[in-house]
Amino acid sequence: MAEGGSPRWWKIDRIEIANYPYLCTDDLCYYYLERSHGTWKESEANRIVSNFQRSVTKYHDRADVLCYKDNAIRFFAERIANLIAKKKRACPLVIVPMVTSKPKSHCWYDDRLVRTAQTVASLRPGEVAVCDILDVVTETSKAKLGGSRNPEEIERNLDVGVPDCPEAEVVFLIDDVITTGGHFAACRNAIRPLFPKAKIVGVFLARQKSGYEYSVVEFPYE
Repeated sequence: MAEGGSPRWWKIDRIEIANYPYLCTDDLCYYYLERSHGTWKESEANRIVSNFQRSVTKYHDRADVLCYKDNAIRFFAERIANLIAKKKRACPLVIVPMVTSKPKSHCWYDDRLVRTAQTVASLRPGEVAVCDILDVVTETSKAKLGGSRNPEEIERNLDVGVPDCPEAEVVFLIDDVITTGGHFAACRNAIRPLFPKAKIVGVFLARQKSGYEYSVVEFPYE
């Protein structure tokens, strides 16, 4: 893959899924970029992910910094919009933003995933429904700072709301980076009873780099 990620979506296939201990063999997950170890200076992908995760706590009064976060949100949303296949459905595709470390009631809650979903809906009017139904009960440590990656522990701290779109054929669970698949597994298990007939798909801005090769997406989420 070229630096910063090839300009297309990639699927975590049956060979490399073993690299994600919390994914099941029938899980369907896609990512756009590949983040390498190191700082934002290591690659274009690292820079985009870093901007997407830019701290609202630290930079809440720095519009000159948060504009880069806005650009990264737009970048992710545009790629998701392009991923959505142009075909008729009985109901809109549903996007469920995954949780971040702080609850929505926290003054420094980061709504980057919700904003991404809302931007996708604006780019695909009538084709996408945003169901912002997941929240954390209590603030957690970020996984990269030692927070739990265990799906059972994560799920116990989830607050799941009632969706205003009860039926769905496809649900996109969106997040910024997939590392072990623990957060995806927890959120997938939490929403599955709400969408019993839907195909639940993980859609990530990036994955953490590994030594495996990957399969390019020819037909999104088929």
